[in-house]
Amino acid sequence: MIPAAPPPLQAPPPTRAALDSSAATHARALEALRKGLDPPGSRALRGELRAALATRERHLGRFHPLSLGLRGLLGLVLDRGSDARGLGYYAAACGELHRQLRLQQRARGTEARELLPYLDALAELYAAESMSVDPWEEAAIRISMAHSLGPRPDLERRVVAALERHYGGWLSFRPPDREGVLKDAGHLVTLWLRRGDRDLTGAFAEVAFRSGAAGVWRLVGREGDPSLRGDIAELLGRLDPEILREHFQPFRQWLEQSLEGPWRDSARKAAHRLDRALEASPAGVAGKAIQRARLASALEDPAGAERILAEALSETREPPERRALLSAAEKFLEGREAPLLEAALEEALRVDLRAHLADPEGRAAVLGQAQRLERGGRLEAAEPLWKSLLGASGADPGGASFMPSREVLRRLGDNLRAQGRWAEARFHLEALLAIPEGEADPTLHFALCEVEQRMGNADMARERARNGLARIPPGDQLQPMPGLALALRCLEGDGATEGLRNALSRRLRKALDPEGRLPALAQPAVLLSLVEALGAPPRSEGGEAPCGGPWREVARGPVERAQALLRASRDLPLRAARPCRQEALALLEKAWGPEDLRLLETLVSLGGSENDPDQAEPLLRRALELGRAHPEAEPALVAEALGRLGTLLGEAGREGESLALLRGAMPLFSRANLGDEKVRDTAGGVFLALLAMAEYREDYSGALALADEAEQLMDQAGIRDRGDLPRLRARLERQARVQALLRAQGLP
Repeated sequence: MIPAAPPPLQAPPPTRAALDSSAATHARALEALRKGLDPPGSRALRGELRAALATRERHLGRFHPLSLGLRGLLGLVLDRGSDARGLGYYAAACGELHRQLRLQQRARGTEARELLPYLDALAELYAAESMSVDPWEEAAIRISMAHSLGPRPDLERRVVAALERHYGGWLSFRPPDREGVLKDAGHLVTLWLRRGDRDLTGAFAEVAFRSGAAGVWRLVGREGDPSLRGDIAELLGRLDPEILREHFQPFRQWLEQSLEGPWRDSARKAAHRLDRALEASPAGVAGKAIQRARLASALEDPAGAERILAEALSETREPPERRALLSAAEKFLEGREAPLLEAALEEALRVDLRAHLADPEGRAAVLGQAQRLERGGRLEAAEPLWKSLLGASGADPGGASFMPSREVLRRLGDNLRAQGRWAEARFHLEALLAIPEGEADPTLHFALCEVEQRMGNADMARERARNGLARIPPGDQLQPMPGLALALRCLEGDGATEGLRNALSRRLRKALDPEGRLPALAQPAVLLSLVEALGAPPRSEGGEAPCGGPWREVARGPVERAQALLRASRDLPLRAARPCRQEALALLEKAWGPEDLRLLETLVSLGGSENDPDQAEPLLRRALELGRAHPEAEPALVAEALGRLGTLLGEAGREGESLALLRGAMPLFSRANLGDEKVRDTAGGVFLALLAMAEYREDYSGALALADEAEQLMDQAGIRDRGDLPRLRARLERQARVQALLRAQGLP
């Protein structure tokens, strides 16, 4: 019979080195065994584990409950092949530790430090089988917090691990334990407030600025009590700006996410302190300016960022710093009007153009400036830049940071053509015909057709037009092509090309009217003029112009305009993309009606791309209503709407609604095409979300039923590759048996 309390220790007091060594050996061997090594390695590690256990038993006493708990864990890992024996050891060890814990609680009080070894041993045993350690871990953290006065990095790490568990390990598909998140956030803040400012900033940055922590910030900001929020504000006020410089990138990303929440004022103050530290630092002009500009952009101050870069560009003449600033200026100017910075860049290029052409960053800056000048209608100012780039193009004929010489030559010819300098334009454009790429390009022939026509050479213009038409690639549809309408007008009345013109007209109608709503146009020239007006919208270096650019004015109807807006929104930041998507949805509703089934895919896509729950939920709920109202709706789309909405509500802590939606998605996959990779990925995401929720509740029978359902879907779809599902099933079955044994011992 095991005594009710540990007997006095018979062995001499252990040395710290002996205990540390045995504990380290025990942890290392146990971790290696859990990873499943080959038999020879396993035998050696099991020997180490036995030796470590023997050392601890000598110091703790043979019948000490901690010794029994470790022996149960040893039995579990040594007898993996014999579940009955291994799990029997495991359950007996857990039961005895649990009884000893209750005796110690009655004898010493619920907050006594003497309880920590029992709690730690129980947590270790439960963790060995991926069971929930929360009841033991939370009590251990609470006791440690009550008896810890100074900085405790080890305890901070333990609280961070608990916080990750309660938030789902930063995974979005498991609903957070809101009470646990708030409690652990409070513990962590208390521990951080005990640190010195420099140590505090480093510890804070490692945890609070990681990308997955955004959900914790939102939850604490929304539901944390005033005391906790006040402590966090104090922490943000104490962050050392010099240490923040070392964590600049994660801090900047966190700052962008925090300007819409309750931390706005504190975040701004921390950013302004960092800006002053950057300005006073001894770093180079370029490095400081680039970081300060990025910080200003994160603070939604583009004018301040522009001013910082423009001043630095005017100050520096050192080649390395100049190259860095040119690159930063180019990125900043993508898709944005910044006259102050454009003027500073133009002056920097004018003063030392030859030096800028000597390296890739400089050539990229010259190229970007030439394109911006042309977009602004300053063709004469752009011309010398194109000529200088043509001379430098041999240094980097096909690099990613520069145009090949043929492209520069074409841009120079087009620049001169736009200025009306026809003879010079012809000289440069004709040079391109000598290379295969130029000779095969129909748009080059169309451009030369215009030049010859403007110079009064009608016969040569028609010859250029015929050459261009003959080089149009074959296909069912003809894509918009600059100069094509002009070339066809040039050939009007030419019987030799009439058949070709009619064939092109038919192809163009297919390209322009996929829904058959455009009235037939009798004159191909008119149709081609429309094509030219609807030509592919110009792309800036940073992507398509915001909200569809030229398509907004010239698109022939609401559906095409909406599609252009959706395409444009993919390349924009979320805040800029949101109005584009809202306008696109309104256009589609106007064209099709608010209850048209064709809206389903757009609603699911827009709802899934939102990171703001208040924006995403109405879109997904509307998609779900639309799918339910139409029995003929694509099952995979309805299932995706259910899965995305269920995940969203789970993140918000609405677990009951989340579970119902996710469960409702599973049967739909039996009617969907699981052979489609996207549909299969959607089904896998819903399955994993449900599985995580079941394991979180320790509902292993429910998790096994879910695995059965997944296997039935795979059987039905003829999918033979089951991936990790067999291994997952074996783990769930083992956990279910462990849970049954523990409950037989009277344990939770």
